[in-house]
Amino acid sequence: MDDHGRFDDIVRSERYFTATLLPLILFEGFGKDYRGINAFLRLLSPKQARGRTGEIMNEFDWLPSVGDRNEEPQVITEFHIKRDLHFSRPGLFDAPESEQSRDAAPGEETAKERRDAPDLVLILGQTFVVCEGKFFDNGSSSLTRLNDQLRSQRSQVKYLFDADSRLNAYVHVALVPAKHDGEYDCDAVITWEQIADLAEQVLGPDSYAARRLRAASRVYEENRGDRTTKNYDGILSLEGIVAKCKEVGESIWVGHVGGPSDLKTREIAYAKTKKWKWRNPKTNNGNADRKNWIDGSQFLTLIESMRKV
Repeated sequence: MDDHGRFDDIVRSERYFTATLLPLILFEGFGKDYRGINAFLRLLSPKQARGRTGEIMNEFDWLPSVGDRNEEPQVITEFHIKRDLHFSRPGLFDAPESEQSRDAAPGEETAKERRDAPDLVLILGQTFVVCEGKFFDNGSSSLTRLNDQLRSQRSQVKYLFDADSRLNAYVHVALVPAKHDGEYDCDAVITWEQIADLAEQVLGPDSYAARRLRAASRVYEENRGDRTTKNYDGILSLEGIVAKCKEVGESIWVGHVGGPSDLKTREIAYAKTKKWKWRNPKTNNGNADRKNWIDGSQFLTLIESMRKV
């Protein structure tokens, strides 16, 4: 590029984020402690899931850590479910001739089925996670289109239940640049800003995934021209946030994915390299998941404990 900018900072395809950057996080510790996948699952923590017939399972008993299983998890991007299952098991899902679409031959995808292919599927024992990602949308009007796609996508998901009798539930997730007003027709909604936080937590703030996700979020905000929904008021170094908390610790929250319980597992070297977000919950109206924020006074106590180790 003439201005010596980066090509990977101008990419607008969701596939770059769902099939390149997010898997970098998920595959961290794969085959060992599965640190990346487990951190992602903790971020989801949905209150509901969906069963084999599409029924909503409220107060869903969420997945145990992946390391608790003997079966290796499966991480699949761009999963064209019906097409790929048909290829492996010819005739399994052939519809009667009267029901076949004119848009595709038997075993081939229609345009609608291509659109409904999930961006990411995680198979985790008897449960699985289906993710649909959007990044550069054009505001709240995109929510209607996203919900239409999510509902249609579930017609693809049912084929996984048909193909594997062990599966008994799944969680449908939307990955979005910002949460708009309105109901999302899925079980969990995660912003890419939260995924950027996750990348910093799992891979470090200077990791490729974290830097690219931060840059993409800045581009989104600049093009959207609306910063009023940010859920944080500033970003500081460790010493800066410590000084801020000493000054007004009772009135601010400090951001950290996983909250106090996760920060307790960290070392001071991690805290020194991280850039810390803070917010005043009384004046900031941005959407904030409380479990990922720490009271300023509690944050000081945790940091002091880390320094003593």
